[in-house]
Order: sequence, then structure tokens, then C-alpha cells
Amino acid sequence: MFDGNSIVINKFPIFVLSSPRTGSTVLAEAISIKFNIPWINEPYLIKSTSLPIPADSNYIMKSMARDFLLSSSPEIRENAKTGYVIRTRRSNLVEQIASMYIADSRNRMLYHKDIDPRGYNTPVPINLRRVKIFVKFINRHNYFTHLISQKLNIDLDLDYEEIDGINSPNLIKTIRPDNYEEIKDIVKGLL
Repeated sequence: MFDGNSIVINKFPIFVLSSPRTGSTVLAEAISIKFNIPWINEPYLIKSTSLPIPADSNYIMKSMARDFLLSSSPEIRENAKTGYVIRTRRSNLVEQIASMYIADSRNRMLYHKDIDPRGYNTPVPINLRRVKIFVKFINRHNYFTHLISQKLNIDLDLDYEEIDGINSPNLIKTIRPDNYEEIKDIVKGLL
């Protein structure tokens, strides 16, 4: 199990490139705290691809691999070639898709520790058309996460299941609804 404290990084900047629902946010936050460096969280979700790059290389950038490959500037891609690249994936595809479906259904990607968890156990309505969309969505993102290793050297390759033990000072895992197993069964039937 990867605990975050044992990570040895010998070059900067740090890039965490991932697929959705793979623990990359918690990992990037933990590394940012450990090394006391700023982090840029999913910069390609905004319209501009000409983001200001910190003057020095002491930063961490967390991005979906797809967004990095399709939207990053040549300068950022060059920094990634000389920086430290971490790729996060998830070996349990069913749980990854279920987690994405739940997050989208609730319109909530992150859960802060100060959240009141009451009410989040209630079943999430199941919309088969939306579940099918997320099967395709996650598979497409996972393809790009695989492709990133053909474009960059991966210094550390982690599965969500390995980083599950990292404790975040600010975030908690997605709260599973009472019908979580039913959602997983539907996803399994679609794969």
C-alpha cells in the first residue's frame, strides 16, 4: 500500500495524470502538502490553454491524461518530459464507473471532511442511458491514461487501490448510496 509519506521525488515540476475517480486529487493534495509546493488542479477544465506557468519548477499539476494530451501547451508538455510524472489508474473498472455515475448524479465530485454525510446514503436514481454514457466516458479516459505512457516517461504508476490509504486533511471518499451494489451490477451488465 502506498502511503504518500514514502514518495521520493527527485525532479520538479510534478505532474499527476489520471483518469476520473482514481484518487488523483487526494494524491496531488498530499504531495503538495509534503513538499510545500502549490498545485494546479485540472487547469484544462477552463477555456484558456495559456495558463500562467510558475516561474520556477516547484509546483504540481494534476490533470486528466486526456485533457493534458489534447489541451496542454508545448511548454507544459516539455516541462512534463523533464519533470516527475505520476499516473493514477483504477484496476476495478466497475467501481470506477459506478463512482463517476454517483458523482455526476449528485453533481458533487469531491466531499470535504466538514460535510454532513446524512442524506448521502439515500439511493441514487438509476438512469440506464446515463450509466451507458459513463461506461463510454470512463473507457475513453482510460484509453488516454494508457496512451500517456507512449508520450512521457512515467516515474510512478499507481492504482487507486494502492493509494486508498492516503489521508487527506480536507477530503473524504465518495459516500456510497444504499443502492451502490445495484449500480455496480448494472455497470457489470453493460461491460
